[in-house]
Amino acid sequence: MTSPDFQTTLHLNRIFKASRERVFRAWTQADLLEKWFHPVGFHTKVSTLELRVGGAYRLDLTGPNGEHSAFSGNYLEIVPPSRLVFTWVSEATNGEQTLVTLDFIERDGFTEVRLTHDRMADEAMILAHRLGWEACLEQLPTVLGVLP
Repeated sequence: MTSPDFQTTLHLNRIFKASRERVFRAWTQADLLEKWFHPVGFHTKVSTLELRVGGAYRLDLTGPNGEHSAFSGNYLEIVPPSRLVFTWVSEATNGEQTLVTLDFIERDGFTEVRLTHDRMADEAMILAHRLGWEACLEQLPTVLGVLP
């Protein structure tokens, strides 16, 4: 049972020393996503990335012990380089469709990424996704420093 003040939304904000064009590109190019969109020790394979409204994406993650997980969904809004909105389905959402919104705000050579993950079923789902998103976002600077 959830508490009366339970929220179904996860909010994360991170600031990166890079232009928002570079940060946006890191989220929207398969070869770049494969380099950072995973916790340390994991590997990502982008099997589908159709960057258009209605287009699908699928990312397959493999862990150090061979464990496997996948994330998939469809793009709902694409406004380069300021906004991405997409559905998100995974084992961690129990196969239910959730919603991710990314806003990219540039400030004096830095970019703030505001991540909002809506439609979470319970506090355990929010915690699992918080840990996953934080682990991935820690890896994002590894590609930002090498992008032109």
